[in-house]
Amino acid sequence: MIDVDAQRQQIRELFSNSSTNRDDIIREEFDDRHLEKLISAKDKLGITNDTKWNFWKSFVKCFPSKKINLSCDADEILLEELKRLFPDNSEQIIIAMDKINYDNYNEEKSLRLIIELLKKTGLSIDDFNEYVYPSIDISEIYELDFKRIKDSKKKRI
Repeated sequence: MIDVDAQRQQIRELFSNSSTNRDDIIREEFDDRHLEKLISAKDKLGITNDTKWNFWKSFVKCFPSKKINLSCDADEILLEELKRLFPDNSEQIIIAMDKINYDNYNEEKSLRLIIELLKKTGLSIDDFNEYVYPSIDISEIYELDFKRIKDSKKKRI
């Protein structure tokens, strides 16, 4: 059990804010930059976690001058908001949004889409990994590419 009377003011402060502001407070107050503790707590409580929304909120969080304003959780509204925030990259966002596997975005196809998105927006993987959970790991992509080049060279010889 949680003693809500003792933390009434903090709970009131948390839930008087939007979910984005609430995430910011949790990041600061609980030293949970990637929101790992929050995601773990939601899993333990059986609260569904929208991995697509979490991914894109993390992406936008990397750009301090940009704020995502969402009135509901429809994918179409999320896409429109992302296109509004990143008009020069809307084509890449459209492609990435539909094709990323949000349940495992460290798989090759998703990683390549994410890397292209990060390149187009000028965002480094390290900066993105500050906010996204789980972090992006591109080492497997380099291994795969190296093996493919190696195999291609062997076939020529």
